[in-house]
Amino acid sequence: MSTATVNGWYLYGIVPSAARLPASLLGVGAAAPHTVTHGAIAAVVSRVDQPRALGSRRDLLAHARILDELAGSTSVLPARFGTVFDEPEAIVSHLLEPRRESFSDALARLAGLVQFTVSVRHVSAVVLREILDAEPEIARLRDLVRAGAGRPEVRVRLGELVAGAVARTRAEDARHLHAVLEPYREAAVDRPVTGGEPAVTAAFLVQRHGRARFEMAVAQLAAEWAGRTRVRLLGPLAPYDFAGAVLEGAQ
Repeated sequence: MSTATVNGWYLYGIVPSAARLPASLLGVGAAAPHTVTHGAIAAVVSRVDQPRALGSRRDLLAHARILDELAGSTSVLPARFGTVFDEPEAIVSHLLEPRRESFSDALARLAGLVQFTVSVRHVSAVVLREILDAEPEIARLRDLVRAGAGRPEVRVRLGELVAGAVARTRAEDARHLHAVLEPYREAAVDRPVTGGEPAVTAAFLVQRHGRARFEMAVAQLAAEWAGRTRVRLLGPLAPYDFAGAVLEGAQ
């Protein structure tokens, strides 16, 4: 647990013991990470000694950078940000040994896989025009409100209809996204979206050797939706959205 002063061994994640760390990596506090091994598995850690609590943007980026770099070449189970052990021996006795089998099984299931995250943000004016063209009742009520003839209940009804139409558009776009990318991924999970967040956000587990095909499929989808959405692709990443489920299945 983080305190005002942090001293100990910062944990990034779990990897196979044969994994090799890139020499140029720097972690939290600009320290070089190394591994604490236990049989076929290893914890990736670095020494942290700083007079402040963890949680700065620099700390968060360093944590993610280590994990994402590792994911480019090996299986990795991400640790929760801010996990610090007093000494390396405690990492073995309190973490690696008690969960040795589940960690090994989970790493085997993630072998050769990386995560990509795709977010789709609607161009509001374009999508609203689609909705008005497809649903005459919404267009009629909007015209009433614009003309000043809409009573309060008309405004409420208009808001309800627009919200429902936006939700249906999001759902349809999510279905299309998954249909296009399904041949190029091993697993997928949707992230909930609300309000002004991207209309669709989903994480995909992809074979490392198949990433070029996946990236091309995303690019083709972005071209198909050009003008009505902005498609953003992040990756390759550590399997943040899948490691928990994999571990549950391995136990």
